[in-house]
Amino acid sequence: MAITTYYQSNQDILSFTGNASTGDLVGNFDFTTGILTPTSNGAPATVAQYQAALRMVTYQDTSSPLLTTTRTVSFQVSDGNSTGNVVTSTIKYV
Repeated sequence: MAITTYYQSNQDILSFTGNASTGDLVGNFDFTTGILTPTSNGAPATVAQYQAALRMVTYQDTSSPLLTTTRTVSFQVSDGNSTGNVVTSTIKYV
């Protein structure tokens, strides 16, 4: 997952907080690139656990005042052998 349009490295954050449905998955956010990578700290994660993590992704803008530029978040998954299509979501301020 990555903020792919108008990423501001000093204020934009993607994250998720795991729970029972995500198993040992944790989100590692790279502030330089704007990429959030879910990784397992234990046993290999299942497809269902990755799906649960994707549903929990949140965006935070830490600037003050908030910048109202629309951001695009791109999602793409890989099983290590092949890579899926890119799916995007738009964050608009209202």
